[in-house]
Amino acid sequence: TINSLAFSGIFSNNAGRGINVELNNSTVNALTVTDATVSNNTAQGVRLSAANGSHINNGQITNNTINNNGRGGILNEDDGILFSLANSDATLFSIDNNIEINSNTGNGVHVMLTTAPTTNFAITNNLGINNNTLNGVVFDLINSDLTNVLVDANAIQGNGEAGLQFNTTTSNVSGSITNNVISDNTLSGLGIAAIGGLPIT
Repeated sequence: TINSLAFSGIFSNNAGRGINVELNNSTVNALTVTDATVSNNTAQGVRLSAANGSHINNGQITNNTINNNGRGGILNEDDGILFSLANSDATLFSIDNNIEINSNTGNGVHVMLTTAPTTNFAITNNLGINNNTLNGVVFDLINSDLTNVLVDANAIQGNGEAGLQFNTTTSNVSGSITNNVISDNTLSGLGIAAIGGLPIT
């Protein structure tokens, strides 16, 4: 068990990811990325990955600038923030009050859950999730219930695909999408593609 992990500072111009955390059958009781500049990295800006029975009990990515990450091109699409769980779970995680999550070559924020029930996940008060090559925010869920998700008071604009996208397979989603400005995206403002389960209640 890891009691806490905290990151702040400048993570820029690296040949791989700006910040990379990989958990394998591990528990973290507090994980924060705060007051950081994460830019111009070759791969993802921030990657948090948990697998094989890992647990993230509290986490927050707040007050950061995360931009211009990834190499671009069809085979080299990298997200500003990638939050990935496989056969693991998370409770109380937020991505909030970031200054910008802009101009990354993949998605601005990518939440990928595979057999990974997650409760109380919030994306709130981000000033700009804009001009990313793919989606502004995307949830990819496979056999993973997402309970009490909140997407509130974000600006999600000018992205190359959808502003906010949910792709769900045999997964139930419950929560609220409120008070956002989602505009000028190339595809849908809000997109839902569901196979089985209840996509949003």
